[in-house]
Amino acid sequence: MSAYETSFCPFPESPPGNDNRPGKNMDVSLDEELTALEACSTTATRARELAQNRIVSAFRSQLEGAGPGPSDAQVQSFARLALVERALQKELRSVAELIGVDRLSAAPETIQ
Repeated sequence: MSAYETSFCPFPESPPGNDNRPGKNMDVSLDEELTALEACSTTATRARELAQNRIVSAFRSQLEGAGPGPSDAQVQSFARLALVERALQKELRSVAELIGVDRLSAAPETIQ
């Protein structure tokens, strides 16, 4: 995971000296890691949806002549959030397959 992803949703705390990255910390069970990834993925999806809604609103305002379209920063932020969401969903599926869990069937729609 990138620094951007880990700042989004840190994994459970570990004792000093242990590496907190996925697959590196033996003190965190795979089930706990899966639960943390699910929470991160849900948070990332919500953040991306909010950014997407702001962009749609800005375009709507522009079309109605009531304001400018979305800023470059809004579009770039949306793109970053979508990439993080996709990476987290990919990692989530990977961990779930590793431990043979089938509870991801109810997961939110994946960004394509």
